[in-house]
Amino acid sequence: MPYRCQTCTKTLTEGSLSCGSCGKRFSVPVPSGEAPAGPFPAWPPQKSRQAKSGNSLINVSVGVLVVLGLIVACFFLFVVSQRPQQTSDGLDPQKQAAYINIGDDGYLSLRNGASDVDGASKVIVAATQDDETKLNDAAVAKDKVGYDNIVYGGGAYLIQNHTRAKLIGYGDGFTGATVYHVRIESGPFQDQDGWIPQEWFKK
Repeated sequence: MPYRCQTCTKTLTEGSLSCGSCGKRFSVPVPSGEAPAGPFPAWPPQKSRQAKSGNSLINVSVGVLVVLGLIVACFFLFVVSQRPQQTSDGLDPQKQAAYINIGDDGYLSLRNGASDVDGASKVIVAATQDDETKLNDAAVAKDKVGYDNIVYGGGAYLIQNHTRAKLIGYGDGFTGATVYHVRIESGPFQDQDGWIPQEWFKK
């Protein structure tokens, strides 16, 4: 018994790659010789219903695992985002912002002075809020070349630690952290505006 087309049931020619009647193309040529005994020796042979159901079950299982993975990842990111950030002096930014208001006088401070050497450390004050975001991006990526290009390319000022400054505004910085818009009140950069991380400004 010759093979028949699975689509139109017409008899197929041995070795052909398509049905001469309906034009359906086959990836494997029609075998030569007699087809296996059966009521309808179709070509190409249909996959068994069991095999199809098995593949469907695997696809559903993979889909469920992917969805569960996304849910767990989103939950983890939410939990991390809700943790209070700590400043160098142990206060989270919201508490620190509660007692520092726009117009308050203060001073620039790196890690509350812990890393200073006789007060010789420099505070990097970004020229614009965009420069402050770029500095944070480069620092997190450990991109020293990119960081230095911003600092020494006019995107920031190197100002003496403990220089007096005034808080003149707030902004949203890297990953939603608060950044301060300050005005320098002493030294060679007096009256210059700039942007710094919130924890670098103390009263």
